[in-house]
Amino acid sequence: MEIDQVADRLAAAADEVSGAGSRLGLVQPGPAGFAGDGPGQLGALGRDLHGLWSAALAAREREAAGHGARLTDLAGALRQAADGYRQVDDDAHRRHRAVG
Repeated sequence: MEIDQVADRLAAAADEVSGAGSRLGLVQPGPAGFAGDGPGQLGALGRDLHGLWSAALAAREREAAGHGARLTDLAGALRQAADGYRQVDDDAHRRHRAVG
């Protein structure tokens, strides 16, 4: 597998990770999903659980966005390295033809 192919796969993975992170916010059952729409202590507990759930999802969204960005950066660095290798290889071929 060539470096460019690895970079392409990393870029695709970055898109997937970033996309998954942005979709996490869509998984929002609301306070009712935790019985937070009920009265009394049980309702209060449900609302507290919903708050914790929401905070945890928001944190995972931020983490996924960060990981996606790092993967995108890595793909760019691999492409830059591949370009450098190609340039060195081309230069070596030119020197070899000039000498030979």
